[in-house]
Amino acid sequence: HSFPTRRSSDLRFFKRDPFHIFRLGIARNFIGSVIVLFCLEGVFDLDGPGKSIDLRLSRAWSSFSLWCDKHNVSPAGLRSFSKEKLHMPKMGTFPWCGGKGSDSILLLKWLKFLSGLHGPANPSSPLFPLVLRACCNGLSFQAIHRHGIWLKSSCRDRIMRCGKGFVQDYARLAKWAYDNRLQLFAMVPKIHAMDHFAVHLALLCFEEYACNPAMFDCSMSEDFIGHLSRQSRRISHTNVVENTILAYKVKARFVLKRFKKRKNK
Repeated sequence: HSFPTRRSSDLRFFKRDPFHIFRLGIARNFIGSVIVLFCLEGVFDLDGPGKSIDLRLSRAWSSFSLWCDKHNVSPAGLRSFSKEKLHMPKMGTFPWCGGKGSDSILLLKWLKFLSGLHGPANPSSPLFPLVLRACCNGLSFQAIHRHGIWLKSSCRDRIMRCGKGFVQDYARLAKWAYDNRLQLFAMVPKIHAMDHFAVHLALLCFEEYACNPAMFDCSMSEDFIGHLSRQSRRISHTNVVENTILAYKVKARFVLKRFKKRKNK
């Protein structure tokens, strides 16, 4: 029998957060690259106006706004598309789209609609089917939020396939962009982390139930978890719970002490 080393047990302590890996992670790289790609492919072009990237991004925002109005939804952290908003000061820089985690879901649904709309009109292009499939897989991966702590084997397999499918479609789009000398679909570390969800679930293929990755999702308490994470980086992870709570108790005592002083004055 082989026993886990200290290093492997240390690694198992840390968990993957689907919120920052997908919604605030690789999904934003995907969305930014697809928006720029659709601009270059002329998806938002009209007969009259020019074809500069700024005008195309402006028309892309108009298209997204119209889609949002039709579905009675609105983005939480986006007000326009521009090179600055896509963190692309110049062409030749890998883009990614800012915004909230909920915005990533809205944008994926919009891009799914666009790729499904333009795909039949461009049967020779491999891009629209790839984008459509990636959007479907990314949105289907969100089924982790519609399940409880434990996943049945059928649910586990579907979530595993969707997570793996998104990674594969993203990699195919990155390969296409590289072959065409376009800096799109950056192969950032979060695409590797995204693939680990599928790998972990695949290792449990013989189990009747699997732990839901959403157990470690921090989308409902991001700020609180962020504060704890910053504190825990300063101390050993082996005593992170006790030491972090102790640090917060000490801080709370000083805050209450200052409050009482001000109140008594």
